[in-house]
Amino acid sequence: MARIGIRLFAIMMATILLLAFSLTASAQSVKTVAVKVSAYTLTELNDKDGKTASGKNPKAGYIALSRDLEQKHGLKFGDKIHIKGLGIFEFQDRTSEEKQNWVDIYMTSYRKAVRFGIKTLKMIVPFRPVDTSD
Repeated sequence: MARIGIRLFAIMMATILLLAFSLTASAQSVKTVAVKVSAYTLTELNDKDGKTASGKNPKAGYIALSRDLEQKHGLKFGDKIHIKGLGIFEFQDRTSEEKQNWVDIYMTSYRKAVRFGIKTLKMIVPFRPVDTSD
């Protein structure tokens, strides 16, 4: 009976250690970046049937990222991005080329987009090493 208790204790300790290591790895696998955040709709683009850069129809929950953010963090269309205070969004579009360090949130209402304005917020991105061997 004592052996079962020792084995159970050893299994529990091993599980705790594995969980601790996985939590440490998870904490290191995200990065927080301060970005400018604004909102956009199809209205200001004068395009009622627009598509995102990924080829999808725009919808609430999609964001456009500036090219520098996309490249610097190795982001791909479909990646989930957390904007602190606003929630989780899906990267499906790109901002205009002149924008740097910028996130645009797609909104269905032009009025709400204008009211949203421009804010500086924290963006949490999944960490992916960028291959610079080219």
